[in-house]
Amino acid sequence: TFGLGTLQWRHGKMSDSGFVMQYKGKDGVATKHVYKASDPVGKLVVDAIRSLLKGKKPKDPLFTYTLKNGTRKRLPPQMVNAVFRALGSGGATVHKFRTLRGTTIFRQEMQKLFDKRPSMGSMSETLAAFKEIATKVGTALNHVRRGTDGSSKITFNTAVNSYIDEAAMLEFFEHYEYVIREKGVVVGELFKGVGGLFAGSGIRAQQN
Repeated sequence: TFGLGTLQWRHGKMSDSGFVMQYKGKDGVATKHVYKASDPVGKLVVDAIRSLLKGKKPKDPLFTYTLKNGTRKRLPPQMVNAVFRALGSGGATVHKFRTLRGTTIFRQEMQKLFDKRPSMGSMSETLAAFKEIATKVGTALNHVRRGTDGSSKITFNTAVNSYIDEAAMLEFFEHYEYVIREKGVVVGELFKGVGGLFAGSGIRAQQN
């Protein structure tokens, strides 16, 4: 499988308006990203990718840097994070971009739901709505679980555990009057419906 740091020349294809990346991601999931040069920054990105593709063989790494002797070396994650920190990331790594995207999608979908359904009739409805939004995040981030029979299913658990900011999730439940009462304890009956959501997070909620 491949990720940002291990993508190869063969995974990229240029077009008139941008480029397409197609590869097998985590757990062998087919992944496709379409990037269009829709603004000045986008055009710079497309030009950079075009230059990285130039003169390489199909299995050469896409993201490389060049030594003084002209040798191309694969760009390691440590170097990417070092540059990111030098640009003022405040200690965050590029991994946080995924969290930013997941949280942004969650907040956008949450606001749509708040506008559509200001209140919920029951906790089960609230949990079902939460799961639906979290699953949309899982879909966008390509979180797929493969079964032993070869089937695949989008899972929301990875998004909840790693890629949606906790404050956004708490805002969701507080909106529907499940108010945080105490820190330092593990969630009990309230979140059993979503497979241990928040278990170990030190959060307990109670209907207001």
